Amino acid sequence: MTDSSDALAGVPATSYLSPRVRQYADHAKAANTRRAYRIDWDDFVGWCELHRCAPLPAAPETVSEYLVSLADAETLRPGSEDPL
Repeated sequence: MTDSSDALAGVPATSYLSPRVRQYADHAKAANTRRAYRIDWDDFVGWCELHRCAPLPAAPETVSEYLVSLADAETLRPGSEDPL
């Protein structure tokens, strides 16, 4: 059985979930998928902190700005030209 801390990361620690619910959550996604989600979430939260935005609830404008920053980081590597 995997650790449910990744699968239930958004559930407040004070919430009661039965062992059966935790078991389903543990098996809802593969461990590598949960790990990738955690890395992406941590990146988004870090970006929000840097730009003084709330990650939750995320405003549509916040998500849009974040996605554009990812696209810019991917396409504006050294030696590449501005695509816009």
